[in-house]
Amino acid sequence: MKNLTLRPRQIALAAALAGAAALIPVATIAASASHASAVPPRCTRSQLTAWMAMPSLGLAALTTYYDLEVSNVSRHGCALDGFPDVTAVSDTGRQLGSPAGRDANNYRARRVVIPAGGTAHFLLGITGDAWSTSACRPTTADGLRVVAPGTRGGMVFPYSFPACARRGPVYLWATPIAANVGIPRYN
Repeated sequence: MKNLTLRPRQIALAAALAGAAALIPVATIAASASHASAVPPRCTRSQLTAWMAMPSLGLAALTTYYDLEVSNVSRHGCALDGFPDVTAVSDTGRQLGSPAGRDANNYRARRVVIPAGGTAHFLLGITGDAWSTSACRPTTADGLRVVAPGTRGGMVFPYSFPACARRGPVYLWATPIAANVGIPRYN
């Protein structure tokens, strides 16, 4: 049998290579695990835009339902969860009446990740003019202000509809934010 004699330099090199080989899979696994479990940050107002589809669910007890879409216009994914704040506004941007109530009857708030260029949605119900004149002081709203959950600063867009000028009666109803576009058969 041949006697193998290794020099100290060869031993050190072999040990370093063996140690590096053992660490490579662990480092790779750790990097992919942390990347896979990385949760995108909360969306900011500057990453989002909102738009509204025409009535999608028809009328129910004098309430018309609309899909309101919230699109991520940034280059990075972000996350939202909870209910948006929605208010009717006048042509000067002044809030009219009470903010939207939370319609949680058939909906649960979940964390929604919106990829870059992606869209999430929520339903907005607008109750018709079935209020007492004294409790409501009927007027016409000129737009909607939408503040996405957990963000600051609203997105205002024009839309005219019957509203209450006085706080008290709740005539707007919002569901929690949900994944994907809410318009049926829209990609």
